[in-house]
Formats: sequence, C-alpha cells, structure tokens
Amino acid sequence: MGAKPKFDVPKIRRQFLNSNVTLRDLARRHRCSYRYIAGLSSQERWFAQRRELNGQKETALNEALVAKVAERSEELAQLKVATTEQHIQRSLQTGEHLNALLQQGLAALQSQDSRALKATIESWVTLDNQMRKIHKVDTTHEKPLINISVLSALPRTRTTAA
Repeated sequence: MGAKPKFDVPKIRRQFLNSNVTLRDLARRHRCSYRYIAGLSSQERWFAQRRELNGQKETALNEALVAKVAERSEELAQLKVATTEQHIQRSLQTGEHLNALLQQGLAALQSQDSRALKATIESWVTLDNQMRKIHKVDTTHEKPLINISVLSALPRTRTTAA
C-alpha cells in the first residue's frame, strides 16, 4: 500500500474562505477527492466562516463609505464662502457629490445589490443630516433637505462607461 497523499489544508481553507469557489472546483484544483474536501468543510464549518468573513468585509466597506461621505460633507461645510464664484463652485461640488451618490444607488438598484443600496441610502442619510446641521434646519422636520424633484429637473450629465 502506498502512503496517503498529504494536502496543504490551510491553503485549501484560505482559498475557500477568500473566494466563492465551490467545493468541487477546490477538489479539482488540488487534485483530491470531493468527499475529502466536503468532510473538511463540514468538520470545520467553512461555509459559516465564509459567510461571517463576507459579512465583516461588507460591514467594513459600508462603514468606510459612510465615513468618507461624512468626511467629505465636513470638508464642504468648512469652506468659507467669500465670493459668488466660490459659492457656485461649492454648489457644483455638492451637486457632483450628489450625482455620484445617486449613480451609485442606481447601479446598486439595477444590479439588485441590496447591500450596496443600503450603503448608498446610509450615505444619503448622513449627507442629509450634515446639510441639516450646516443650514440649521429643524431636525424634527420629516421632509429631506435635498428635494428629489428639484434634482430630477436638473439637466443630465454624460458619464463615460469604463
């Protein structure tokens, strides 16, 4: 009888946890049986670990996006408006930021990515709260500070597809 082949189990585990590879594909890549890989997966609960890791990654990305929006809003709030031209420039920057946020939300909606859509909505809420704070708008008021109907009346800008 020959010696039992040894596999690099930590490497196999890492590949599974850090990608969306199936157990069958993993077994093929490492030239071992599906039964062996499935047994390892079951014993060590790889699917639960993968879901947890993916959830942590998405949470971190969402938090980073919300922090970025809040930081950018703070930067815009700190700008001192001295002239009409500076006020117009600041308004254009805010409009570009809103356009990017709306484009991100539209892309998430079209791809049916509920997590990305949730992150976009959270960013919108953060921006709305910042605008309320900057302009000293009553926080008990239910209507958003940024009026969607006004935004929809704005002329569309062309974006280049990557």
